[in-house]
Amino acid sequence: MKNLMIVLTSLFVMTLSGQEMRNIQETISTLFVATDNNNWQEVEGIFASKVLLDYSSMTGIEASRVTAKEIVKSWKHILPGFDHTHHQIGNFIIEQKGNTAKAFCYGTATHYLENEAENLWTVVGSYDFDLIKEKEEWLITKMTFNFKYQTGNIKLPQLASKTLTSKKYIMKKVTFQSGGLDLVGDLYLPANYEEGKQYPAVPILGPMTYAKEQAPTEYAKRFAERGYVALAFDPRFRGESAGVPRELEDPIAKVEDAKAAAKYLAALPMVNDAQIVGFALCQGSSEMLRAVSEDDIFKGLVTVAGHYRDREGDIQWMGTEEALEERIAAGKVALNTFKQTGKVINVPAVDSTRMDVGMPGKFVWDWYHTWSDKGIWTNNYPKMSDALLFEYESLTAAQKLDKPYLMIHSDNSFLPDAAKRQFEAVPITKKKLQWEGETGHLQYYDDPEVLDRTANQAIAWYNAIFE
Repeated sequence: MKNLMIVLTSLFVMTLSGQEMRNIQETISTLFVATDNNNWQEVEGIFASKVLLDYSSMTGIEASRVTAKEIVKSWKHILPGFDHTHHQIGNFIIEQKGNTAKAFCYGTATHYLENEAENLWTVVGSYDFDLIKEKEEWLITKMTFNFKYQTGNIKLPQLASKTLTSKKYIMKKVTFQSGGLDLVGDLYLPANYEEGKQYPAVPILGPMTYAKEQAPTEYAKRFAERGYVALAFDPRFRGESAGVPRELEDPIAKVEDAKAAAKYLAALPMVNDAQIVGFALCQGSSEMLRAVSEDDIFKGLVTVAGHYRDREGDIQWMGTEEALEERIAAGKVALNTFKQTGKVINVPAVDSTRMDVGMPGKFVWDWYHTWSDKGIWTNNYPKMSDALLFEYESLTAAQKLDKPYLMIHSDNSFLPDAAKRQFEAVPITKKKLQWEGETGHLQYYDDPEVLDRTANQAIAWYNAIFE
C-alpha cells in the first residue's frame, strides 16, 4: 500500500507539472495571438508590472526594465500600421521550478502592408522568457529576442508607422460562432479608440451572395472613422467562414448569423452593449429586418437599397409568376437530390444571359464578375438555395419591427415599390424613409461620394437613438 501511494503521488506531481508546462506555453502563445489581433488589453495582462525587455540583438538598443503599459504603448505605435502581422512560434523548451519558469521558443514574425514596393517584411529568431506565477496566472517578467535574420522590405516598419498616423481605423481579424460553425469577420475600430472606453457597434449584412470584402468593408471602414465599432463578416457557407454546401444562400441562416454577430460584439470590452444597431444592404436588408425585429440586442436599424421580400416583389424580380414557380420547383428538386444523395447541383451565381442562375442579368454580371476575377468572390450558386430563398419573406418582420428605423432607397434601387410596401408596414412611429431620387443601386456599393453620404446618414440616425 505504501508503494502504491508513492506511485500515485508521483503521478499526481507529474500531472501537475505537465499542466503547468501547458499553462506556460499557452501564456506565451496568447501573447503573440493577442498582439497580431491588436488586443492590447489582453497583451498588457500577460506581462508582469515590470518587465526586462531585450531586443538589443536586433536594434542595438540596450535592454531596459519597463512597465507593461510602456510595452503596449510602444507596440501600438507601429504594429497596427501593418495590414496584417503573423507571429509563428514553436519548439518550446520550458523549465519550471515552483512559481518561476524559464521558456525558450523559435519565432518568425511576418508583416504585410499593401504598398507600391515589396509588401512583406519577415524577421526570424528565437525568444527567451522568464515568468512568475501570481494568483494562479503565469506572467512574463523578462522577454529577450535573439535575432537571426530578416528578409523582404526592411523599410516596411517606417511605412507602417506613416500609415498608422494617416489611418482613421484599425482592423482586426476575428472569429465567432453561429449555428455551431466558425464565422470569420473583420472588426473595425476607431484609430484613436481608448482602452477602457466603450463604443456603439454595428454588425453589417451585405447583398445576396456577398463577400465581406465588398460593400460591407466599405461601410465598416466609414463607421469606424466616425467612432463606431463595425463588423464586416462572411456568413456561413461563404468566404472564410465555415459551412457546407459552399455558397449556399440560406436567408434564415443569415438572420441567425446577424444575431450571433451582435452577441459577439456585445461581449467585447470596447463595445457598449446598449448601443448595438443593425445595418444592411440589398437583400441583407430583408434578413436584418427579421433579426432586429426578433432580438432586443439591437436598438435600431438602417437598411440601404434593400431587396425586400414578398410574393409580389419576387414575381417582379423573376419577370412572371410562371418563371418564379419554375425556379422554386427546380430548387426543390435540387434540395431533394442533396438530401437523398448528398449531390450538390450548382449553377453560376451571376450570368449575363441565363435566367436559372442566382442573380440573372447583365446589370449584376458586370459588377460581380470582376470580384470573381480577383479571387475575392466565388461565382457559384447551389440550385437548392432557391428552395430556401423563395420561402423567405420580410414583410412579416417589417410588421413586427418596434425599433427606430431608417430606410434609404431610390427610384433606381432594386424594386422600389417593394421597399415602399415594407416601409408602410412598419408600425413604429420613429421611422424615416430617405428617398434619394436617381441614385443608382450599385452606387450604394462602391461610389465613394454615395458611401460617405450614406454612412453619415446612418450615423446621424443611430446617434439620435442614443441621445
